[in-house]
Amino acid sequence: MANKHICCFPWITAWTKAAPPSIDWPAISDTLTGKISVLLDSHVDTILPEKAADPYHFRQQRTLTITSWDSGYWAIPPFRFIANGDTLVTDPLLLTVNTVPVDTTKAIRPIKGIYTVPFSFMDWLRDNWPWVAGGLALLAAIVALVIYFKRRKPKEKRSPRPHRRCPRTSSRCANWRNCAGKNSASKAS
Repeated sequence: MANKHICCFPWITAWTKAAPPSIDWPAISDTLTGKISVLLDSHVDTILPEKAADPYHFRQQRTLTITSWDSGYWAIPPFRFIANGDTLVTDPLLLTVNTVPVDTTKAIRPIKGIYTVPFSFMDWLRDNWPWVAGGLALLAAIVALVIYFKRRKPKEKRSPRPHRRCPRTSSRCANWRNCAGKNSASKAS
């Protein structure tokens, strides 16, 4: 453990190391005891400490950052590990939590009010710039598509079939072979 004495609100970091590669670590929740809280659990990390000297010697380590909100002496219970079928138990530790020293010769000061933090557009933009950039890119794409479709030349319309003149009546007819002029000309002759 890095420090066995803490003031009422700071935290300490405790770590454990083990050499065998097959270790069952104890399950740790958000509290170790009713008075000791776990702030951060790094989970198990397997490292190779001396790669050049022994490339097959692995080390597993786990870091816990703990704190206590009450002053006093608090016992950290022993941890139980199962390494290669054997049960290993750590020693219990005693954590000393001190209060903040108070100068009793001075008068008690009133509680300070809540500070208002100035907020600017640049603060908001620093937090939300990906959304703003994405919106501007989408807007630019829409404008580019509108300009493209407005400037594009319309396709020329082709008539389905050209009209020909009927050979007998000299009138325009889409289907000149079966036109009325042909029939009327044949009737006249």
